[in-house]
Amino acid sequence: MIMLPEAAEQRQALLNFLWPYVTEERQYKLLQVLDHRTRYLSLAVEDLFKEQNASAIVRTADLMGVQDVHIIEKYHRYRIQKGISSGSHKWLSTHVYNDPAGMSTPKCIKALKTAGYRIVATSPHKDAYTPDNFPIEGGKFALIFGSEKTGLSEEAFEAADELIRLPMVGFTESYNVSIAAALLSDHLIRRIKASDSIHWRLSDEERRDILIDWSLKSVRRPDALVRYFLNDIDK
Repeated sequence: MIMLPEAAEQRQALLNFLWPYVTEERQYKLLQVLDHRTRYLSLAVEDLFKEQNASAIVRTADLMGVQDVHIIEKYHRYRIQKGISSGSHKWLSTHVYNDPAGMSTPKCIKALKTAGYRIVATSPHKDAYTPDNFPIEGGKFALIFGSEKTGLSEEAFEAADELIRLPMVGFTESYNVSIAAALLSDHLIRRIKASDSIHWRLSDEERRDILIDWSLKSVRRPDALVRYFLNDIDK
């Protein structure tokens, strides 16, 4: 793991140092993608065991501009098929909760609530909000999706601040979890970005730190460059 400076001034200096090593074409792409990134909406998944679903949700997050994916591992490891994710996991901020004492879900929910997120559980309940009437102006929120077989755990439902459902008119009981994540994310992201009152874009500090991460993933021998930078500022 590459150790980065903590001070804001040094982080900005590191970005300034790294940026010329990134090709102009990649610089343009990074800035273009970053302009559409948000942390107003985040995704959380609880104990998925099918690699294709885990990979598809990561890819959805990237394509929708959702920067953070929170991964709860209870009985299954969250494994990604690179062919399905198409490398999108490299550009996201992933947070993994794997607690041997069985507290993975509570730890994830606590972390999200501490960061100011509303917990929105996906549910087929008829009294849940729909993507059309969900109160997006109530503050940033995290959509939490459950396992393919059993859905969300009771502890996740009990901790949820709101419920949301996708309207269904067929015989099948529910959507595939990766499809549900894509449909909900797409609808809610469109509403968020169309709002005049929601500040959904990343802060300057968030942009800086993400650009540092992305720059390090775009250059050769990033560890050597960081060591050179740190040695230089220590002189």
